Amino acid sequence: YFREPLKLRPGFNFDNKSVEVPVFFSKINGVYNDNNEYLDFVNNLRDSDDIFFIEFNGDVNYFSKEFTKDAFSLSFLISSDGVIDKKGILADKSYTISTLNANTQEMILEKIEEVIVSDMFVDGLNREDRIKGLYTVLNMDKRFVHMINNFDYSLINPKLVVYIEKDIIFEKEIAFLMLLLSKIGFDIINLCPSGANCIENVINNKLIDIHRLDKMVYELKLNSIKNSIPLFKKIFGKRR
Repeated sequence: YFREPLKLRPGFNFDNKSVEVPVFFSKINGVYNDNNEYLDFVNNLRDSDDIFFIEFNGDVNYFSKEFTKDAFSLSFLISSDGVIDKKGILADKSYTISTLNANTQEMILEKIEEVIVSDMFVDGLNREDRIKGLYTVLNMDKRFVHMINNFDYSLINPKLVVYIEKDIIFEKEIAFLMLLLSKIGFDIINLCPSGANCIENVINNKLIDIHRLDKMVYELKLNSIKNSIPLFKKIFGKRR
């Protein structure tokens, strides 16, 4: 169902007020024994205009603007019970989501509130985590904003595919953004050749569909896979 319209997925439903969309939130540990086969698999996942593919090395800037101390001013816009001052945020045109229409921005803010009060995080969210999560979503990369703007809920949904180059633990704000995008209707696929618990130690494992391939390989960059494949295989290799 990865490349099928959402309306063809089991569980798709809608009424006059809302649309219920079944999405992938998956993590694929390891690689195939055949490097050529794994590279084909990764290329098939990344080869589409509606897919944002990130080769992630731990830099938050791939997802959003880096958090600064000035951003703690957002604390005045979040109540102690997780309610957001939506009018205050909609009035500020400096955020990347500000180019979306007002209804879409309000929907995003409502989803942020859902993430804040949820039990999705292993250690919960303290006040600083909430502020950083809100900041990260408001300042998400423009590519996400464009994908949200173009999203038709009955057609093929936008997708985030993250290739994790090294052993890292995701910052909570990155996991926060992923969960937010998932709630909007994105498919989220994390490719982790090493199988490290990069996101399982941050969010509830029940939310993640985990798969395991043939073997675990550490510190594996995509370029190193390409360079390890003999020229003959690059030209004539076939997938199993």
